[in-house]
Amino acid sequence: MKPFHFCSVFILVCFFASASMSQESADPTGNVEIEVYQDSQAPGDVFIENQADFSAPYKQRRSKHGVLFSVGTEKYYPKNFVSVLDNTGIEKILKNQPINLFTIDIGYKYNFGLGSLAFSYAYASGSGTGGFNNESRDISFQRQSLLAGYYADNIFNEPWVVPYGSAGISQFTLDEEEYNPTGTLADDSVVTDPILNLKAGLLFQLNWIESGIDSNTHVDGLRSSGLENTFLDIHISWFEHLTETFDINNPVETAENDPDLSAEAQLGVGLKLEF
Repeated sequence: MKPFHFCSVFILVCFFASASMSQESADPTGNVEIEVYQDSQAPGDVFIENQADFSAPYKQRRSKHGVLFSVGTEKYYPKNFVSVLDNTGIEKILKNQPINLFTIDIGYKYNFGLGSLAFSYAYASGSGTGGFNNESRDISFQRQSLLAGYYADNIFNEPWVVPYGSAGISQFTLDEEEYNPTGTLADDSVVTDPILNLKAGLLFQLNWIESGIDSNTHVDGLRSSGLENTFLDIHISWFEHLTETFDINNPVETAENDPDLSAEAQLGVGLKLEF
């Protein structure tokens, strides 16, 4: 499928031999703009440039390449994790309360007839505070991910709802601190091997909000910043170790393994921008 589809073309060429000027015109349907100008340094040459029609539907105006940027928050609760300090289960420390992670990611997007492919880098950070045996505990996580995903965003003229899925690898950095009643601090940290990261979600286009306020807002945004779409992103993530993890039932033989940070169906919400 071609990246642009022109419904009709109407070209108006004005040539003034004695003066340099530029002029923009559009066909009656507003689908194509043409810029015509004469170079004052070369009065015999006339240049014609096609101008992007920012009011055309997304399916017609989008190019092959784009950029995705998003920020959001995500729940994270590795239910099988045990403390790297004393092997206490996370359910005893955080009382089954998930950790809220702040997330940010940026990526390259390739558009084609059946949708688009995206390749992105994501960073997440968050911490939880709890206690056990009259000792306070802080557990913090930082996560870096490389992901490749598919977006079904070329079904309709506008991507009102976009199903997507992605897969990649994540690396966690875990920091744990313990404070006892006397003020003594114990701490430890771990950087894990790569962990499988799967994600599935839905994007809900929010451009209609801008259009409802001012029909020119979205067109002006395209002209000034190249912002194609704004989406509400709702997704679920899974994390699974690719190697054997620490087993509390076999602590000696698995002592050098990563702590178990696997997690299932972690809910995330964010705002995604497409340029």
